[in-house]
Amino acid sequence: MNNNNTSFSPAALLSHHHAQTMLASLGPRRFFVSRRARAMLAASQQQILDCPDGVRLSGAYTPSRSGQNDSLVILLHGWEGCITSSYLLSAGARLYNRGHSLFRLNFRDHGDSHHLNRELFNSYRLKEVLDAVQIIVEKYPHRQVCLAGYSLGGNFAIRIASQAAALNLPLNQVAAVCPLISPRHTTDDIESGLWIYHYYFMRRWKQSLAKKLHLFDEYDYGDVLAASTRLSQLNQYFVPNHTPFSQPDEYLDAYSIVQDTLDAIEVPMHLLVAGDDPIVQTRLFRRLSLPDAFNVQVTERGGHCGFIKDWTFNSFADDWLEHQFSW
Repeated sequence: MNNNNTSFSPAALLSHHHAQTMLASLGPRRFFVSRRARAMLAASQQQILDCPDGVRLSGAYTPSRSGQNDSLVILLHGWEGCITSSYLLSAGARLYNRGHSLFRLNFRDHGDSHHLNRELFNSYRLKEVLDAVQIIVEKYPHRQVCLAGYSLGGNFAIRIASQAAALNLPLNQVAAVCPLISPRHTTDDIESGLWIYHYYFMRRWKQSLAKKLHLFDEYDYGDVLAASTRLSQLNQYFVPNHTPFSQPDEYLDAYSIVQDTLDAIEVPMHLLVAGDDPIVQTRLFRRLSLPDAFNVQVTERGGHCGFIKDWTFNSFADDWLEHQFSW
């Protein structure tokens, strides 16, 4: 394992891990990122992917500035994020300006895609994301294909990388920023940690579930939504009723990153981890025995998917991703 403790020094008053985490997708960063992403967004083409088993996923394809099919980067957002989350737009704008084509993929029931599928999203649904990636690389052939994910998207990216060789999925590089390692432990950490994180994820998840309830009136979990105040309460209902699992811990463990997953990865794999991440804490990351071929960058600061460098909200994570995917 190539483990580099990379120097990252945020500007004054931006070093605290909670500031880094909150500014990743909230607050004034949105203004600056939207401006930097204008050209990328103007060139983007909204897409609906018709996947096997009747699944439909949405996203946006952005051809390279040059029109050359040299490199395609597929970007995966985090839980309750979407293809217009600030961290994804920031990374996308940087990669687009460096000559890459992009595909930003929404998971089921993320962004404005709730109407596309009747069944609810859950993080165990790896097959449909794998199918979508396969469709993307076939529909938009490029000389080099890279995949990058943030948080839950990083978890999906690692799991996709572990199956790429067996499925002949032509990935040249895979990167994960603050990837979710142990959903069970992270759920506990969110519930017992700073209240604002639990509030944020509860509010976003309940809003998503409410959209689904409005679109598909055969669902009858309105009373559960109204009564639930904890992530664990929602899991107690939704896992046995809307996943293949009977118990929350079975479900959470089913998409954990385990040793067998890592050992199956043959594609070059890059990880960016912050030592002060308050959501996916580094104690979970350190339990893993990473293969020698992994390129791991560990920073002292950065929070969860933040890595904010300055007061115009540029991100070290964008620098890092650009470097990994240079050709």
